[in-house]
Amino acid sequence: RDWKDGESFTFTLKPAEETPNAPLPDGAEDEATVTLTNGGTNDYKDGDEVPFNFGEIEYKSADKYIYLIKETAGEEYGLAYSNAVYRVTVAVTDNGEGHLSAEIESVYNTFNDLGTSTGADESQWPVVEDGNALFTNKFAGEDIVIQFTPHLLPVDRGILATCYAMLKPGVTDADIENAFEE
Repeated sequence: RDWKDGESFTFTLKPAEETPNAPLPDGAEDEATVTLTNGGTNDYKDGDEVPFNFGEIEYKSADKYIYLIKETAGEEYGLAYSNAVYRVTVAVTDNGEGHLSAEIESVYNTFNDLGTSTGADESQWPVVEDGNALFTNKFAGEDIVIQFTPHLLPVDRGILATCYAMLKPGVTDADIENAFEE
């Protein structure tokens, strides 16, 4: 669906555990955030790629710096926010005359939109060839009603429940099976 007027999405950039002192844009302490809001001069439509950046980072020494980029879940009812995490490695080099230059060395998708790990390490994570992190949010529709019926059983752990939900018109059994497989 198209973005609603006033709707916003927030993204964070923070140093990975391996490089906790990686520099951040001016004004950021533990992480940098950017919020995209629809309205005014922005009129984002379904499927639009919305470019953004966290600001300029000043590097003071040659090294490799690793950052994680993710979306911060909001409170929009019926919207499943992306749980994707991207791992960006920046290589900062010195030309021998004290001039530093930074280049993105790699971008990996370490968790997909559902929050499922995409692998154990760089040998298994999908490489993002074009360097663009893609976050896909899913809108479930207007009102969602789920009936949750817990069952009382003599068990040590867990809860057995029967859950029912009304499907939107046009949703088939195959659609449901595909959703569970994702």
